[in-house]
Amino acid sequence: MSMQARHEQLDQARLLVDHLRSQAEIDRTKVSVSTQALLTYIQENEMEDPLVNPLAQSDNPFKPKNPCAIL
Repeated sequence: MSMQARHEQLDQARLLVDHLRSQAEIDRTKVSVSTQALLTYIQENEMEDPLVNPLAQSDNPFKPKNPCAIL
């Protein structure tokens, strides 16, 4: 194996080790904790959610307008 190839392998190994170290330092949250927090948020805010409780048709700004009756 040439010296150049060996140096490239060492550089790749160093990059991998640095990446793994940075991944190991990330503070992780358990899925069970995140899921409970998400469920709580959903339950607290479901009344303001327009997909769960749609607007009345009279309040909908995107409702198609009626054509002019004069024409």
